[in-house]
Amino acid sequence: MNNDNYPHSEVTDQIIKASYYVATGYKFKKLEIESSILHDKFKEDICILLNERSVHCVAEEFFPKPLREAVFKGKKIRHFADLMVQSKVLVEIKVGSENYLFEDRAFQSFQGQCLETLEYSGLDIILLLRMENNGEFKVNLKKFKL
Repeated sequence: MNNDNYPHSEVTDQIIKASYYVATGYKFKKLEIESSILHDKFKEDICILLNERSVHCVAEEFFPKPLREAVFKGKKIRHFADLMVQSKVLVEIKVGSENYLFEDRAFQSFQGQCLETLEYSGLDIILLLRMENNGEFKVNLKKFKL
Protein backbone atom coordinates (compact mmCIF):
# COMPACT_ATOMS: atom_id res chain seq x y z
CA MET A 1 0.00 0.00 0.00
CA ASN A 2 1.27 3.44 -0.81
CA ASN A 3 0.86 5.82 2.10
CA ASP A 4 3.80 8.09 1.33
CA ASN A 5 1.66 11.18 1.91
CA TYR A 6 1.09 10.24 5.54
CA PRO A 7 3.45 10.11 8.47
CA HIS A 8 4.34 6.67 9.86
CA SER A 9 3.25 4.80 6.73
CA GLU A 10 5.06 1.67 7.93
CA VAL A 11 2.76 1.60 10.98
CA THR A 12 -0.44 2.54 9.15
CA ASP A 13 0.24 -0.23 6.61
CA GLN A 14 0.42 -2.78 9.45
CA ILE A 15 -2.83 -1.49 10.97
CA ILE A 16 -4.64 -1.65 7.63
CA LYS A 17 -3.42 -5.19 6.94
CA ALA A 18 -4.43 -6.36 10.43
CA SER A 19 -7.87 -4.74 10.08
CA TYR A 20 -8.58 -6.51 6.82
CA TYR A 21 -7.27 -9.80 8.18
CA VAL A 22 -9.57 -9.61 11.22
CA ALA A 23 -12.60 -8.43 9.21
CA THR A 24 -12.11 -11.22 6.66
CA GLY A 25 -12.15 -13.76 9.47
CA TYR A 26 -15.44 -12.33 10.74
CA LYS A 27 -16.96 -12.51 7.27
CA PHE A 28 -16.30 -16.24 7.04
CA LYS A 29 -17.66 -16.85 10.54
CA LYS A 30 -20.90 -14.96 9.75
CA LEU A 31 -20.94 -13.41 13.21
CA GLU A 32 -24.23 -12.09 14.50
CA ILE A 33 -23.24 -9.81 17.34
CA GLU A 34 -24.61 -6.44 18.31
CA SER A 35 -22.51 -3.43 17.29
CA SER A 36 -21.13 -2.51 20.73
CA ILE A 37 -19.84 -6.03 21.39
CA LEU A 38 -18.49 -6.36 17.85
CA HIS A 39 -16.70 -3.01 18.29
CA ASP A 40 -14.88 -4.29 21.38
CA LYS A 41 -14.07 -7.65 19.76
CA PHE A 42 -12.74 -6.01 16.58
CA LYS A 43 -10.60 -3.64 18.66
CA GLU A 44 -9.18 -6.44 20.82
CA ASP A 45 -8.51 -8.74 17.86
CA ILE A 46 -6.64 -6.07 15.91
CA CYS A 47 -4.56 -5.23 18.96
CA ILE A 48 -3.73 -8.92 19.60
CA LEU A 49 -2.76 -9.45 15.97
CA LEU A 50 -0.55 -6.35 15.85
CA ASN A 51 1.23 -7.34 19.07
CA GLU A 52 1.78 -10.85 17.69
CA ARG A 53 3.43 -9.18 14.70
CA SER A 54 5.70 -7.17 17.05
CA VAL A 55 3.81 -3.95 16.41
CA HIS A 56 3.12 -2.49 19.86
CA CYS A 57 -0.58 -1.79 20.31
CA VAL A 58 -2.59 -0.76 23.37
CA ALA A 59 -6.34 -0.29 23.67
CA GLU A 60 -7.89 2.82 25.19
CA GLU A 61 -4.61 4.31 26.34
CA PHE A 62 -5.05 7.72 27.95
CA PHE A 63 -2.79 10.42 26.60
CA PRO A 64 -0.18 11.00 29.31
CA LYS A 65 0.52 14.63 28.40
CA PRO A 66 -2.32 16.00 26.30
CA LEU A 67 -1.58 19.15 24.34
CA ARG A 68 -4.56 20.82 25.92
CA GLU A 69 -6.91 19.97 28.73
CA ALA A 70 -10.66 19.61 28.62
CA VAL A 71 -12.63 20.55 31.71
CA PHE A 72 -16.23 19.80 32.60
CA LYS A 73 -17.69 21.24 35.81
CA GLY A 74 -14.19 21.91 37.08
CA LYS A 75 -12.95 18.37 36.49
CA LYS A 76 -10.36 17.37 33.90
CA ILE A 77 -11.55 15.03 31.20
CA ARG A 78 -9.05 12.49 29.94
CA HIS A 79 -9.02 11.59 26.25
CA PHE A 80 -8.09 8.35 24.52
CA ALA A 81 -8.52 6.62 21.18
CA ASP A 82 -9.65 3.04 20.67
CA LEU A 83 -6.09 1.99 19.83
CA MET A 84 -2.64 3.54 20.01
CA VAL A 85 -0.06 1.81 17.84
CA GLN A 86 3.71 2.18 18.32
CA SER A 87 2.94 5.39 20.28
CA LYS A 88 2.69 7.04 16.84
CA VAL A 89 -0.70 6.29 15.28
CA LEU A 90 -4.17 6.44 16.79
CA VAL A 91 -7.07 4.31 15.61
CA GLU A 92 -10.77 5.06 16.09
CA ILE A 93 -13.20 2.23 15.30
CA LYS A 94 -16.86 2.54 14.36
CA VAL A 95 -19.13 -0.46 13.79
CA GLY A 96 -22.68 -0.28 12.50
CA SER A 97 -24.98 -0.58 9.54
CA GLU A 98 -23.87 0.75 6.17
CA ASN A 99 -26.65 3.34 6.25
CA TYR A 100 -25.44 4.69 9.59
CA LEU A 101 -21.69 4.51 8.92
CA PHE A 102 -21.83 6.42 5.66
CA GLU A 103 -24.57 8.90 6.49
CA ASP A 104 -23.18 12.42 6.09
CA ARG A 105 -24.12 13.55 9.60
CA ALA A 106 -22.62 10.45 11.21
CA PHE A 107 -19.43 10.79 9.18
CA GLN A 108 -19.11 14.47 10.14
CA SER A 109 -19.46 13.45 13.77
CA PHE A 110 -16.80 10.72 13.38
CA GLN A 111 -14.51 13.16 11.61
CA GLY A 112 -14.92 15.75 14.35
CA GLN A 113 -14.19 13.15 17.02
CA CYS A 114 -11.06 12.00 15.18
CA LEU A 115 -9.72 15.51 14.71
CA GLU A 116 -10.40 16.42 18.34
CA THR A 117 -8.73 13.23 19.58
CA LEU A 118 -5.75 13.91 17.33
CA GLU A 119 -5.50 17.47 18.61
CA TYR A 120 -5.48 16.35 22.26
CA SER A 121 -2.97 13.58 21.64
CA GLY A 122 -0.21 15.60 20.02
CA LEU A 123 0.31 12.80 17.48
CA ASP A 124 0.41 13.16 13.71
CA ILE A 125 -2.23 10.79 12.42
CA ILE A 126 -5.41 8.91 13.28
CA LEU A 127 -7.11 6.20 11.26
CA LEU A 128 -10.89 5.89 11.26
CA LEU A 129 -11.92 2.27 10.66
CA ARG A 130 -15.58 1.89 9.74
CA MET A 131 -16.79 -1.70 9.69
CA GLU A 132 -20.27 -2.81 8.65
CA ASN A 133 -22.03 -5.30 10.88
CA ASN A 134 -24.65 -6.50 8.42
CA GLY A 135 -23.00 -9.85 7.71
CA GLU A 136 -20.97 -8.26 4.92
CA PHE A 137 -17.86 -7.32 6.82
CA LYS A 138 -15.66 -4.83 5.11
CA VAL A 139 -13.37 -2.18 6.47
CA ASN A 140 -13.43 1.35 5.11
CA LEU A 141 -10.52 3.55 6.09
CA LYS A 142 -10.11 7.28 6.36
CA LYS A 143 -6.89 8.92 7.51
CA PHE A 144 -6.78 12.27 9.24
CA LYS A 145 -3.80 14.40 9.97
CA LEU A 146 -3.50 17.88 11.38
